[in-house]
Amino acid sequence: MRRFWIAFLKDLERLLPPPLHCHHALTYAQYGSDKAGWEDKLALQINRGGTFLCVFLDESDCDFRPDDLVGARRLATQVAECAKEPIKTTTQLGKGTGRYC
Repeated sequence: MRRFWIAFLKDLERLLPPPLHCHHALTYAQYGSDKAGWEDKLALQINRGGTFLCVFLDESDCDFRPDDLVGARRLATQVAECAKEPIKTTTQLGKGTGRYC
């Protein structure tokens, strides 16, 4: 599994380079609200020119064998294409450390 995620992050950084001396990161985060409740998520933090975007990875995004590096490249390509889209003014980039809503 480690090999898969490292290959994914390397390919993503090749396709969507972060600023110099910076990296994209996989983190644990909570998604939701105090009213609706919080759900544990795997969050991909993308540093796009100093703006941090968060992409939540669903179970289906992780349906690859750990040695399936082709799958890692395919997922990196999909994420990079989404992250290249202009940021919408209605997008909420984050509300606090480790929590996104």
